Amino acid sequence: HVQNINTPVLTWTGDQDSNVNWNQSIEFYNALRRLEKEHVFLLYRKEGHTLLNKENQVDLSIRTKQWFDYYLKDKPPAKWIINKN
Repeated sequence: HVQNINTPVLTWTGDQDSNVNWNQSIEFYNALRRLEKEHVFLLYRKEGHTLLNKENQVDLSIRTKQWFDYYLKDKPPAKWIINKN
């Protein structure tokens, strides 16, 4: 059903997630990419289903706020949104 997505999507996962295989997140990312859907995928190394590293928690919080600022508040995009990483 990826073809039905019309809203920009921000996803993230840890590469040691034991709840959801992070390869499924990559497959979702690739499907969105093939269909040229607006999407950014963040992969956090040495993290599981929940981010435990304080730096990664802060990074994700900042990026989530910047994502919503751009897509919901019409603020200029952060560089990582434009560069997709």
